Amino acid sequence: MIKAILFDLDGTLVDSEPLHYSSHAHALSHAKIKLSESDYIGRGMNRSSRLFYAEMATLNGRDIDYSQLHAHKQSHFNENMHTIKLFPRLKEIITNLKDNYLLGIVTAAPTSYAQQVLNINGVAGLFNVIIGSNDYQKNKPEPDPYLLACKRLGVAPSECIA
Repeated sequence: MIKAILFDLDGTLVDSEPLHYSSHAHALSHAKIKLSESDYIGRGMNRSSRLFYAEMATLNGRDIDYSQLHAHKQSHFNENMHTIKLFPRLKEIITNLKDNYLLGIVTAAPTSYAQQVLNINGVAGLFNVIIGSNDYQKNKPEPDPYLLACKRLGVAPSECIA
């Protein structure tokens, strides 16, 4: 019998990609590199910022200071985190699920980020556990983060869906 449901955060519960894109564009503008949406989608999404910025610098014949660009990206992202919203109707769905299941978040992002985003959207209290990148060694698709969530929820993996 299913007792718990685990969710990813970015792209599943919340639409954070527009902010990631604008934050990368903001950072790269400091190196006089214009970031198109197609370059972001094709070269930057789901990739380390360090590799992405290095490729964009090479393509644009620029020298970059990764630490400075990363600081610009993080600053812009943090200042605009309030714009990250739940996908439509998810608050209602999560609230209804909470009546019958234990709920958890398993994300590749830091736990503190997940907590902030959930607080901004008024749903942090609906989740029994939040597992972030600082909680485990091996990232998804390895089972470690999911197994940790099951352990903290007190359910067997067979009693959980993700």
